[in-house]
Amino acid sequence: MLAVALCLLRWQLPERPLNYTGAQALFDSFFALALLGFILLVAGGLGLKVQRRLGTTTYSTALEQVVFGGAIGLGILAYGVLILGLVGFLTPTAILIWLILAGMIAWPEWIESIEQIQARLTSRSFSWSKILAYIKYLFLIGCIFMVLAILQALAPPWDYDALLYHLQAPKLFLQAGRIKLLPDVPQANGPATVEMLYTLGLAFGTDAFAKLINLTYATILVLASAAFGHRYLGKNRGWIAAAVLLGIPILLVWANLANADMGWALYEFLAIYALIRFCESGRKSWLTIAGSQMGWALGSKYLALGGLGTLGLWLLWRTFRHEWRASLYALMRFGLIAGLLGLPWYLKNGILYGNPFYPFLLGGPAWNTDRLAMLMRFLSSFGTGKTFVDYLLLPIRLYTHHSLYGTYMTRIEFPSLLFPVVLLYPLLRRDRVWDTMAAITGLRFVVWAFGSQQTRFLLPLFPSLSLITTFVLLRVGELLRTPVVRRILGVGLLGGLVVTSLVYQVILFGSISPLAVILGIESKDTFLQRTVYDYPALKYAQDQLPAEARIMMMWDGQGYYCDQRCLPDAEQAQWTLMVNAIYEPLSLASALKERGVTHMLLSMEGLNFFLQHDPMGQHLAAAELYLHQFRQACTKEIYRDQYMILDEITCH
Repeated sequence: MLAVALCLLRWQLPERPLNYTGAQALFDSFFALALLGFILLVAGGLGLKVQRRLGTTTYSTALEQVVFGGAIGLGILAYGVLILGLVGFLTPTAILIWLILAGMIAWPEWIESIEQIQARLTSRSFSWSKILAYIKYLFLIGCIFMVLAILQALAPPWDYDALLYHLQAPKLFLQAGRIKLLPDVPQANGPATVEMLYTLGLAFGTDAFAKLINLTYATILVLASAAFGHRYLGKNRGWIAAAVLLGIPILLVWANLANADMGWALYEFLAIYALIRFCESGRKSWLTIAGSQMGWALGSKYLALGGLGTLGLWLLWRTFRHEWRASLYALMRFGLIAGLLGLPWYLKNGILYGNPFYPFLLGGPAWNTDRLAMLMRFLSSFGTGKTFVDYLLLPIRLYTHHSLYGTYMTRIEFPSLLFPVVLLYPLLRRDRVWDTMAAITGLRFVVWAFGSQQTRFLLPLFPSLSLITTFVLLRVGELLRTPVVRRILGVGLLGGLVVTSLVYQVILFGSISPLAVILGIESKDTFLQRTVYDYPALKYAQDQLPAEARIMMMWDGQGYYCDQRCLPDAEQAQWTLMVNAIYEPLSLASALKERGVTHMLLSMEGLNFFLQHDPMGQHLAAAELYLHQFRQACTKEIYRDQYMILDEITCH
């Protein structure tokens, strides 16, 4: 009934217009938070029910139950929306019915969970004064992080990838009432488990919900690191690993966005976690959980195939060191569960597009060889090279040349400054659990190195690296018998990095300044004009151009805030591909006319980024032709700001 009440209230008070200021802004924020609270209760209940059926709750700590339960429940809710999309019933009414059904199934468990939380907080055994000082410090810092992050999440989405496809795809799916082919938004055709959860919010008029879900995944990821640390490092030592993770400044920036990386990273890390629990205990239920987590990772991003291969190779290697029949059974069971759970996304692509990995590897509808080759060249352009020396120096260059591996806020887009201490791991006294973690992490890093070398794609390794780093620091601390030195290592290094992350978070909060738009003092329109670089140009186009106008966006794929007038460049190469085939301005104008294009919108910001990832100089040649030939011969400028140029085509 709570879901019904919330959604009926939402329908009575639809999402405020972009130019609105006033009290309804507070209701928008309340609704997004209330919907998140309901989703988390239902997800937690579903997850707890599954764990009880598998029999893992008896052998799990409370924190482990929360971590695995939340991840499992969110995966189940997402796949419910996926089924609705595949059968063509992707409507707000159908989604509401699914939420009510899921709530009814999870009712006993989430009511029990609420009672347990209340009992825990009111228990006489609970005392703030008994908590260790460094845990109090981390808790307070974490609360500040969370408050800042929630406030940023409640502001209108402004990050590039969200406006390109993480929100654009669910919006288009909802408009169509089903999951459909989007050949001009290639990223939207891949696995989209996390985006199915975003669809829940969009169906009821709140896109802030997407950022809250991403923040939820990030929070569970930090808690999962702490839970593993508590089990294998010692009581309360898991919080040190959580602090190492929080000490990565870019992690908190990523947590504030509406992308799918946090969900993918959580599911892949939990697959490792559950496999280690299986190897330690021999309980097949943990193998089932490991397979399900890997399946949801496969359903979140194509890159999870690297994680599946890594864990598959490790399990295969294990067959040669243990009883081979049992180990082979474990490999087959893990792979079968993961494959079946990830299969819907790849089967959908295979049936609809003839390519399970559409549009990658094999191309498909609207994706010929040249178009696919240009996309792959962009993805492989990150890093400093692919020679033997480049691979050897890669761990160092991730810090010294970090801008070449980054895509967003590159000045802080690098791994933790503490991660290099993992190189000391082979020199220390170890055990089987940590050898397993180190082996899987090292192999996964190698797999990453042979792909697109983007720092962001290392995110699934960050929890494992944080844990190994903590293991090494604790071992070194045991060797250093001087308390002062150990305190410097703990409070100085680790505490300093966490505070540094907090400072960056405060700076980002100040640059976005979300409070005014959340409180309704500032309109969404005004907020977006100062945070989304192409928004003023898109607003001008929608206010001044007729509805039949069609604008080719060059090197800019942010189509979420634009209507049918815009033709977003999701792969940031559509003009370059045209120039490669047709170099003469008048012929280009004729080709544009055939497509119905009436205007050209040039993103100088997007072009400058792509010129850094242009190994063959194709984007540079296309930009020079547009700026020095096509504009003079075939266009009239009608709008310009420091980021964008809007031209009308005049030589049809």
